[in-house]
Amino acid sequence: MLKLVKYDFRRDRDKFLAVFVIIILAQIGLGFTKLHDYERFTLNGIAYVIAGLIFLVMAAKTFFNNINSYNRRLVPVRTLNTVLSPLVLYLALMLGIILIALIHFGVYLSMYPSSFLPENFWKVGLLVLLQAYWFAGYIMLTLMVSITVARSVKFKGRVWIGLATAYLLQNGIF
Repeated sequence: MLKLVKYDFRRDRDKFLAVFVIIILAQIGLGFTKLHDYERFTLNGIAYVIAGLIFLVMAAKTFFNNINSYNRRLVPVRTLNTVLSPLVLYLALMLGIILIALIHFGVYLSMYPSSFLPENFWKVGLLVLLQAYWFAGYIMLTLMVSITVARSVKFKGRVWIGLATAYLLQNGIF
């Protein structure tokens, strides 16, 4: 399975690196703006969320390409590895974003006063970080199930069936 993750990573590594570089440059650019601390902190968080969404789209596209690829079906790969490869790739990319965010937050706290942070920030922050990581995995699994359902339908309207499946899974109607 790790070989599949490696091949999926190598296929899109330039795009992944570009997103990481853009997020770092955006953080540097936000550092030189004349904003209040809480505004800068909020914009930094929004930038990291946008990078996570970009990685989600990239990982879902990788899964879609793996399902459609004739070459991938010729390789003797277990079905579980086909599912786990994009999921592990996405969670590894999310860990990369989290590490960059933690490094950035450490630099931010060393340069600016942290008086706007609440007292229980570290406890709540760790819980929110773990919950966001868990939710990212859930969203990826939901997208993979909806892509698989849409791909398995052989008549017109499979995109709408995939969207309806994703909507139903997200709202817990199933």
